[in-house]
Amino acid sequence: MQLSLICHPQTPCAALTSLIVNVSRPTAGVFQLDYDVRGDMAQLVVPEAVAPSRISGLWETTCLETFIRAPGAEFYHELNFSPSRQWASFGFSSYRDGMHDTAEVFPLSIERTLTDEALTLSVALSIEPMASVEDWAFSLSAVIEETNGLKSFWALTHPQGPPDFHHKDCFSGAIRAADAS
Repeated sequence: MQLSLICHPQTPCAALTSLIVNVSRPTAGVFQLDYDVRGDMAQLVVPEAVAPSRISGLWETTCLETFIRAPGAEFYHELNFSPSRQWASFGFSSYRDGMHDTAEVFPLSIERTLTDEALTLSVALSIEPMASVEDWAFSLSAVIEETNGLKSFWALTHPQGPPDFHHKDCFSGAIRAADAS
């Protein structure tokens, strides 16, 4: 399924024209995310590509994210992906509480393409611990930093108030095992 992220109204971004994510769950244990960021890439902070590696603090600059959980569950996973191909994976016991590094959900592959007009980042996630959960909820989000230092916050939906990707209302996406894209 193809989903469009929207910019939070308090954090406008003139450099981007669209941010679309193609989402699929080709098998019970894999979640595929294909981020397509369109606009003037020269105006964005886009780190150089490196070998995929785990690192913290990615949300402090341009970063593409997903949050996943079983519907109604308190526990959720947060995954961050830099255009550099670096990544992070965290578990939370409840809303912004009990944050810990997790090795349960991790990228199997991260591929990047960058042109003057687009950045694409394709991520295949291993979600084996959640494979037995037929349906689950997810959220997609992004922090986009412009070269002038401004940051915009993008998501499928935004709750009232300042940007908050952890908010329960952001988990508006739903997917089943082997859903067609």
